[in-house]
Amino acid sequence: MDNARSLEGELEYAQPPSFSVEDVKRMTTPILLVKGGLSPKFFHRISDILSDNMPNNTEQIVIPNVSHDGVKFTNMFSSKVMDFFARHS
Repeated sequence: MDNARSLEGELEYAQPPSFSVEDVKRMTTPILLVKGGLSPKFFHRISDILSDNMPNNTEQIVIPNVSHDGVKFTNMFSSKVMDFFARHS
C-alpha cells in the first residue's frame, strides 16, 4: 500500500502522454542508451530508432551476455555510466 498514492496518479491518465520522433529530435541533454546483448530484438530496435533520431550527443552501448533487466547489475554498466557522467558533467 506504500505506492497507492503514486498508483492513483498513474490511473488518472487513460492513455500515457505521447512521445514522438519529433520530441526525440528536440532533445539537447546528452543521452546514454544501454542495451543488453540478450535483450529482445524489439528493445534493440527501439534503442536504434532513438539513436538515429537524437542529436549527436547520444551514445549507445551494449552490455553483452545479459538481458534488459539484468544490465544494471553488471560492473560494465556501472563503469560505462560513470564514464558517461564524467564526460558530460
